Amino acid sequence: MECENEELKSKMKITNQKMVDVVQKLRQMECDNEELKFEKQEFIEKIEDLQSEMKNDDLMNKYNFSKSIQETLEGRILNHEYTIAGLQEQLNSKNLKKNVLIKNQKDELEYLKTELRKKSKTFFRWLLTGIWNGFSNLCGRFRDHFIRQNIYWKLFYIVLIFISLEKLLEKNPTITKMIRRPKIVCRTCSICEDVKIHNYLLKCFISGYFFRKNYRGF
Repeated sequence: MECENEELKSKMKITNQKMVDVVQKLRQMECDNEELKFEKQEFIEKIEDLQSEMKNDDLMNKYNFSKSIQETLEGRILNHEYTIAGLQEQLNSKNLKKNVLIKNQKDELEYLKTELRKKSKTFFRWLLTGIWNGFSNLCGRFRDHFIRQNIYWKLFYIVLIFISLEKLLEKNPTITKMIRRPKIVCRTCSICEDVKIHNYLLKCFISGYFFRKNYRGF
């Protein structure tokens, strides 16, 4: 556009210069004939009118050119404003997504904390249930073992259970109780402390031994 305008300007300058030269030559000419003078004057006026029109056209071209430049600049400014608005929207959306992500992470941390607390409780429950199951299994095995034994072993286990319960439930004995109750430790086992119980157990074992021996002899 600028190159074309420059060419038009140069052409207009050349034509204006030619017209000026022609007018000067016509003015320099001396004509005796009135008709020729009148025609010369009309010709000069036409040339001047053409020059004024050409000048006006040049101004219009300049005005149109400046207006087109202004419109293009306004369009570019609008495009830049649109791009800036789009970038601002993208930035706002990214900030919103970032805030949402941070909130989700906080919620997830809170959920994990609550899950850890629940797991700790379940761990203690599992420990208690494990202890209870182990104790019940031991009791079941002892029951099966007790059922398989003969009457003498059953009596022996019952006596041991009663002695252990008595020891567990008994408080610290006083001096009078300690004097009244003589304690004898058996040579074979250190569990039997009462003389009567000790003698009863010995009688049971001796009678059982002879009974089994006589039964085998038959």
